[in-house]
Amino acid sequence: MEKEFEAKAGAKRQEARAGAKVSDTRAEAKVPEARAGAKVPEARAEAKVPDARAEKLTPFTPFYGRMSARIPVAEATGIRFWLITFAEHGLFIAGNLPCSRTDLIREAEGFSDCFYNLLGRLDPRRTEGCLDEAVRGANAMICFLERLVQMEVAGELASTLPPSVYVHMIDETRRFVLIATQPYVEPLGAEASAVRPEGVVSPLVNLLQAEYFWLHDQSDHAIMLQQAVEPAHMRYMEEARAWERVLGHLGAEANVLMKMATANPSCMPAAVEFTRNAVAATTGMRDFSWDTFRLRETSQLLGNQPALLAYHMARESEHARIIMESLAGYR
Repeated sequence: MEKEFEAKAGAKRQEARAGAKVSDTRAEAKVPEARAGAKVPEARAEAKVPDARAEKLTPFTPFYGRMSARIPVAEATGIRFWLITFAEHGLFIAGNLPCSRTDLIREAEGFSDCFYNLLGRLDPRRTEGCLDEAVRGANAMICFLERLVQMEVAGELASTLPPSVYVHMIDETRRFVLIATQPYVEPLGAEASAVRPEGVVSPLVNLLQAEYFWLHDQSDHAIMLQQAVEPAHMRYMEEARAWERVLGHLGAEANVLMKMATANPSCMPAAVEFTRNAVAATTGMRDFSWDTFRLRETSQLLGNQPALLAYHMARESEHARIIMESLAGYR
């Protein structure tokens, strides 16, 4: 069933990319060797400062290409990331619903088809119409996910995904709707000269809000990877728990800095140093998720979810890293 699930996801993604004349992400990517004994950085002081000028090739470089320092969601690359994310969410939901609930399975697959179709019609030169459709589809998907949560809590649905995973998907979808409908905020370097409309946050607060969201999002990923892998893999489970603690701690620190920045913008030096640590941890979580994908794909790691889930998480971590670096003015 796992191979059938991944084959279906791959076929839909390939069809959407062919329609948009976009090269296959993974076809051009060089796959790194899996690091079974990867070590988690035990202290944030050991985190390496990212070089803004270094162009490091990753398995996701063909997906993102060379991005500018400013990446509003209205750009084609930003929309493309979210469309693929939501389409895969639909497949994950459909693949974990009970076979007897064909109505819910069809609805989940319908969302997946909708976002893959939008991906195929995405025109990099004119993104406004596609963005509006994506927001409407995202709002509809939020309602669907909330209904699934209510059904699971009430004992009316026996899905193999816990309610917390559906809540995680809701949070990501709401994040997209938020950044797609709010005015674009310039990176940190433009803070002194930017004239902001009333109600628009400063670049510093915008950066910390993004870091707070993505760090907690990746901490959830570490928890889900633990739930998706057989407990017998003790070394892997310990590393996943370590990433959960590191990312959760950084997320809590981002929340404190966000409140400080709202009242006192002079805390920017602390926020810049924190961003370096957040980017380093995000890069580590990306590599850990990518290694999980390779180990699951080669059957060296047993679990109850397809390998595509780990690839999905690694791609989200790479996106989070790029967003943090861009908003901080590193890129």
